Amino acid sequence: RARYTSGRYEAEAGLDLRWHEGRHWGELLWSKDQPANPEPNHVYYDYKGRVINTSAFARQSWAFTPKLRGTLDLSLHRQRYQLLDDALKGRFFTQDYTFFTPRAGVNWTLHEQTEGSVKHLEAYGSFSRANAEPIFRELYDPENAGSLPAFYTVLPSGELKDPIIQPERVYDWAAGLRARGSWGEASLGGYWMDFKDE
Repeated sequence: RARYTSGRYEAEAGLDLRWHEGRHWGELLWSKDQPANPEPNHVYYDYKGRVINTSAFARQSWAFTPKLRGTLDLSLHRQRYQLLDDALKGRFFTQDYTFFTPRAGVNWTLHEQTEGSVKHLEAYGSFSRANAEPIFRELYDPENAGSLPAFYTVLPSGELKDPIIQPERVYDWAAGLRARGSWGEASLGGYWMDFKDE
């Protein structure tokens, strides 16, 4: 993470990498009243799951005038899911999701004084776009015996392709007023959110 300031301009940027990997297995050691046909030490699932998350971001702020400030946030997010070494059903997949998510905003100070009932009054507005990928088990849950893969294509090799569930996308508009005085603080705002594939 790095920060930069020059006059009325401020910026911050950074990178993030997360790697999660683990073997998952479920085994019935023994049961007095056995379900249908399971021998002792019966393995119900045995697979390896991997999730790799990488992201980069930049936050910027400009003071155009003493009373007007603009902000711009940019981020790039990439998520990779992998199902590997499925010992029981032989299924596997690699699924990538990549999103660019911007946010722009403005703050305008309408009133500023040290005396009076209203000492500070500002207006704000913003627009942003965000995305969210399905979680791993929404695509396929190897630990649920009745779970079907949420993919259009299952190749003879066991590879799963073309997921049915699409990433969620939302556009968000917001605007409002904030006030502060000797009586306390108050705000009035509204927003509009446009979802797709929620």
